Amino acid sequence: MNILWGQGSKVNQEHRNSAEPEPPRQAQASLKGLEDLRPHVHGGGDRPMPQRICEESGCQSRVKNHEVTLLWIENGLLKFLFPESLRCAGRIPLSSPSVATHTVTSRRAERFNNFAQVKHLRVFEVARSGSPEDDQDFRVIQKLMSAPVVDEDDSVIGVIQISRKGCDPVSAGPDFTHADLDKLEAAARVVSQLMPPVEVTARN
Repeated sequence: MNILWGQGSKVNQEHRNSAEPEPPRQAQASLKGLEDLRPHVHGGGDRPMPQRICEESGCQSRVKNHEVTLLWIENGLLKFLFPESLRCAGRIPLSSPSVATHTVTSRRAERFNNFAQVKHLRVFEVARSGSPEDDQDFRVIQKLMSAPVVDEDDSVIGVIQISRKGCDPVSAGPDFTHADLDKLEAAARVVSQLMPPVEVTARN
């Protein structure tokens, strides 16, 4: 999901600042599944933590596993932690013009309900999570939300993205709402506490 910002593109983009007040209680209440992963921060369980985080986030947002992406900053690059199929697909320099890197530098959660109109690298849209239920003919990303993952030192350490894919916006499903963005922001705060420390040499 390396998303390029096309010059002159007009998109339905809305954002929230990560420094804004806590989201409503209903957004926090929906995070129980992520909170339940805390005992496994230092190991345990039959699946890697990034996979478990994204599977739970997908359930919360009612999207399939391959529609959730988790990226982490390491050595000045964004690397894919999930889906597994993208771990070897390359890394994204923080200086590149993508939605993911813009999320890092702006420190804002954003949503795009007409995302197909934005120029981007479609190679990342063929991602598969590895789960049997996701082994299908993939559609393009029609709608997307992106939120920064911020650690206890208030440094951005990663990005989590939720998308809806389809042949067109209607077939992809309902638009993402303000409540959906609130929920993703709240989830991003929990994600920062679930991932083991990663050495980061360039943060924003």
